[in-house]
Amino acid sequence: MRTLLLGQARENSTRCKSKMVKPFAETTLTDLYLKLLSTLKNSNVWTDVKFAYHPGDTNISNIVKKYDIETIIRNDDSISKNPDISRLQIHHYLKNMDYDYVQIVNGCFPFLQPETIYNIYKKFIDTNCEGLLPVIEFKDWVFNVDPWFPISFTNPNLHGTQLSDPMWRAFHASFIFNRQYLVSSGDFFPIKKGNPYLHKIDIAEYEKIDIDTEEQFLIAEMLYE
Repeated sequence: MRTLLLGQARENSTRCKSKMVKPFAETTLTDLYLKLLSTLKNSNVWTDVKFAYHPGDTNISNIVKKYDIETIIRNDDSISKNPDISRLQIHHYLKNMDYDYVQIVNGCFPFLQPETIYNIYKKFIDTNCEGLLPVIEFKDWVFNVDPWFPISFTNPNLHGTQLSDPMWRAFHASFIFNRQYLVSSGDFFPIKKGNPYLHKIDIAEYEKIDIDTEEQFLIAEMLYE
């Protein structure tokens, strides 16, 4: 079985402008990302570890040169701000590769640990599944908006959220999918029971920090420093 561990980045982020290249605690998120990928590459667990970027993203291009990571060139469409761009357009370069599975690592988690990435992959191997999505359990009062109905707040006599039914939310730091399924369907998973396999993980709260907004960037930077 051939598995690619994949990282990718672009400079034209929308909610937090240029978050991958602007100063972050005397480094950048791209530097932290590539250091993580370098550490994982040295473990020799995956068939290959590669990083995809667009050469027109000059700041990322310059950062990549500092690291011994094999690169993939992204086309113009794959870094578009078009909200309707498909997953296959973003990952166009996977069409003609010969990997069976791809594990994506998200560069927006500055505290993500190598052991977490490895443990996700190990669970994938152990379960012999076709796709894996890590999830984090939480308890709260959750409601659907339209149409309105309670999802987890089904018993008003339970006053503490800790007594609510447990819910799972995706941990977007890393997931694994069948490459050929993406090529043939345009999606990572068929979204049915067992695919993706939902792998509940238990990690430190700080490792869950995902930077999407300017405020999250500043908070993460203060914690990192």
